[in-house]
Amino acid sequence: MCRSANAPNIKYYHYCVTKHLENGEVEFKKYMKTISEIKDKLNLSKNVVRHGINPDLDQYPNYKHYKIERVKLPVFENKEIEYN
Repeated sequence: MCRSANAPNIKYYHYCVTKHLENGEVEFKKYMKTISEIKDKLNLSKNVVRHGINPDLDQYPNYKHYKIERVKLPVFENKEIEYN
């Protein structure tokens, strides 16, 4: 079955964004679901995000402290409940 046009993409985190300080320490690490979420929360352009994700493209020098990785982590944890 196909995904509908307005279906929310909420089952998995698809991106991990890490921001490093100048000395190499991690300032923050956040998991995000969509590119739009990254753009809105971090105030980055789509082109900067795409260059950060794709290892074949050069990353912009002003944003070299951001590391964006593709991940697939479930947002919700499934727990089995035993009924007696």
